[in-house]
Amino acid sequence: MSRPNPFVPGSTSTRIDFDLAKPGQTVVRILDVSGREVRVLANAEFKAGPHDVFWDGRDQSGHPAAAGTYVYQLVSGAF
Repeated sequence: MSRPNPFVPGSTSTRIDFDLAKPGQTVVRILDVSGREVRVLANAEFKAGPHDVFWDGRDQSGHPAAAGTYVYQLVSGAF
């Protein structure tokens, strides 16, 4: 779940909460609607349990992302 939703890039940040059943290498990415990677928010070993990451509306280079619809992708272990 992310909040606030909708999120207006540049005005605040959005928090993405997730819960892992098992520990493992976990990647959280922001993607545009074409599936292109905008930013990697996390790429690390996470323990089992609740976690959160934040997105400030900026791309990987630190530039503000354009207004639009974005999705996040969470990959952990085989999930």
